[in-house]
Amino acid sequence: MSIGYVISVDLIVVVFSAWVLLHLPGKSLYHPAVMYWLFHVAVVTSRLWLWHYGIWTVGEFLLQTDLDLVRAGIASDLGLLLFVLGAIIGSLGPIRLGPSEGMDDRFRRAVWTTAPFFAVVGIYAIMRWSPLAGRLAMTGVWSSAQSTMTWLFQVCVLLREQTRSVVSRRLLGLAVILLLFLQVANGTRANFVLSVLLLVVIALLRRGQRWPTLKQICALAATAIFFFFAKPFAGALVASGSLQQAVLAVSVYSGGSGIALDFEFLDMQAAYMKNILAYGKYLWGRPYLASLVFFVPLAWWASKPSIVAYRALFSTSEIPISTYGITPNLVGDLYVNFGYLGVTLGMILLALLLTRIYRICASSQAGLARQVWLAVMVVSLVQVYRDGLSSLVLFPFLFFLPLTASTLLGLILRNRKVRVASDLASRERAT
Repeated sequence: MSIGYVISVDLIVVVFSAWVLLHLPGKSLYHPAVMYWLFHVAVVTSRLWLWHYGIWTVGEFLLQTDLDLVRAGIASDLGLLLFVLGAIIGSLGPIRLGPSEGMDDRFRRAVWTTAPFFAVVGIYAIMRWSPLAGRLAMTGVWSSAQSTMTWLFQVCVLLREQTRSVVSRRLLGLAVILLLFLQVANGTRANFVLSVLLLVVIALLRRGQRWPTLKQICALAATAIFFFFAKPFAGALVASGSLQQAVLAVSVYSGGSGIALDFEFLDMQAAYMKNILAYGKYLWGRPYLASLVFFVPLAWWASKPSIVAYRALFSTSEIPISTYGITPNLVGDLYVNFGYLGVTLGMILLALLLTRIYRICASSQAGLARQVWLAVMVVSLVQVYRDGLSSLVLFPFLFFLPLTASTLLGLILRNRKVRVASDLASRERAT
């Protein structure tokens, strides 16, 4: 089977999926299936065409053959069809929203309850591990603390949504500038980009926009291009202190050596699938179990299983996936854990679940709390589609913990109020 054949199959799958999604009720940019379709086109479809026409044939570390990309392309097309099928099933039948009365009030109370704690932790992380503390080099400590450094920003987002005051707006602006400094000074960009994306999604939801305007798309594209080149520039500038070396780093990066690990996500998926076949057995969900205990400190559990450590089991000298930290995409992640059975069941069930959550959070009756949770889900899915199911736990419950905790606490307080009111009503009827 040739790349040209796979391109034909992929084109049919993409067009058919687009036709189905156009007829899907409640569709919007935030719908999980629409997001996955866009991800597929950007990662799979474009890569196949670039490879086939010799525009971009090989990455620096991912030396793939046509057969490897054919396998990954066919698996990705299957995954897209199954994901759309799951979204169709999730769109059937009514949804139970539950009582919404008082939900936003309880959410605001939850924000004021949790905000001081997360703000203090965020400030401590910034003062302890960031460039403000003189630690400009990328270290394991920095890597593990990056998520908590964004918590102060998230608290400012919550306060801005709560009060809508001039003070909260200025605090949020300062938090954005601080987060930008922290990320650029260390030569990274992921946390800042995800945080700003969260801010953009919340703003669009607050305006009731189901789709961004052309002007907004152009602004986001310009921002993305800026940060694409900001990473090598800032990293080289911090490491060498030379503006000339920083400019040279951008030139080398844009010439292909850095782009390979930024955009060749289909190649990465092909590497995972090729290596697991050579390994001879699947992982059977062990990385997922490791993601469930991520919150346990190493001081308490020195032998705690690591998600990254499982990559070493099927890493090879030809394609050292554990060394370079490449990502498998959602389809590749399901494949290395459970094979095609995992791809089939995983894509359908995940799409069904995400679609049901989306329908609840995007309904006309959804208030501030549900909009915040929808924004968290949307931004987290960017990582889930790229990294796999483990990010479905790590990002909502670690990276976006201040937002998730406030939402869950607000839900608990709301349910408690409803239960108390129901008990009082029962007693009155009994008397």
